Amino acid sequence: MTMYFSTNLQALLIGIIFVSANCVMIGTIKQAQIVSNAPSIWLYNQSTWSQCLCYSLQHPSVVAFNSYASNSSCQLFSNLSSYPFQINNNSGVTIYLLQPLSQYTPCCSNLTWLLTQIQSTNKSLSTPSIKSVVLDSINNRLGIVALPKLQLISATSVSSLNLSINLPTNSQPISYYQGLYYVGIFPPATPYTFYIYSALNLTKVGNMSFTQGGPQRIIWLFNGTLACILLQLNSNISKANFYNWPSNTLNQSITIGISNAYGLGKAPNNDAFIYITDGSWGGRIWRLQTTSPYNFTLFASSASNSESPTSVAIDGCNRLWAVFVSFGIRIYDVNSRSLLAAWNLTSTYPLLYDIVLTNQYQLYLADNYVGVLVRYGSELQCTN
Repeated sequence: MTMYFSTNLQALLIGIIFVSANCVMIGTIKQAQIVSNAPSIWLYNQSTWSQCLCYSLQHPSVVAFNSYASNSSCQLFSNLSSYPFQINNNSGVTIYLLQPLSQYTPCCSNLTWLLTQIQSTNKSLSTPSIKSVVLDSINNRLGIVALPKLQLISATSVSSLNLSINLPTNSQPISYYQGLYYVGIFPPATPYTFYIYSALNLTKVGNMSFTQGGPQRIIWLFNGTLACILLQLNSNISKANFYNWPSNTLNQSITIGISNAYGLGKAPNNDAFIYITDGSWGGRIWRLQTTSPYNFTLFASSASNSESPTSVAIDGCNRLWAVFVSFGIRIYDVNSRSLLAAWNLTSTYPLLYDIVLTNQYQLYLADNYVGVLVRYGSELQCTN
């Protein structure tokens, strides 16, 4: 297990105390707290730590919690495997561990080193007419749209799992959430529909219909309580619609001044903004605030009118990775919007349509011109 520790806490962690609660072994670390940007739930007015434990045992996803004696509160964590965390000294707090803390990938802050590691190895799979790719992190496999089919690919071996299903005409952008694939149509055409398939066996499980435009991609925010769907019209009008989830009731509809809303992404530890690509030639990358006043601002531009940004991914170091048709990959700092690195892939992959970047910095790219799915890099366990 790889963790960051405060130096004056290391001796404390030599022995973690285990207590028994209803036959469940609970690890405790006294005078310490978990510090992380991972999503968490707060419980207040808890008379004892056991009240927090009872709540946690009813929610198996909870792996650990901080118990604060000073204000009778607890902070519960469900996903510490995907976020860097620290265990810091704090005399007024006790950590309770319901499960062993999994290894995680800390932030690879040295981008020059990181790119060298990623570029050092690659593996590809010939995939004619590939349009898009998305990661099913639960089953460690990829869903790809390679016309006219939706196919499953092993993320580990980059090989076909020999499971596919035919798709409607012009199926292209794909999104994933909680065991389901959402496939949109590009260019948009009536009926405006998301086609939904089981990620387990590709059985079609339903449709989502729209009146304002053709759905392209969908992303979930605020612990899955809100979904943002990009809609595109043939009249070059695009919208970002926010829906309460899972009721799927419209919360807010934002008209965005771009003609080809296609790529959609967000930071893993910040739901305040989403990032949208305008896939037009010379298109730009935009940032949209996810709450009122829903500010829509320019994030980055193409270098020329012969380029087109298609998709984005944001890593744990607040860096945005964007693929550009007729160039390759550019990496930006999310906060300053400055360009950090540029990776020209034109000679190898001139028509990049999609990108997936895992928590372990494995990079998957889909190139439609060559007809290939390629993975760069191996799983990294970074130390800084």
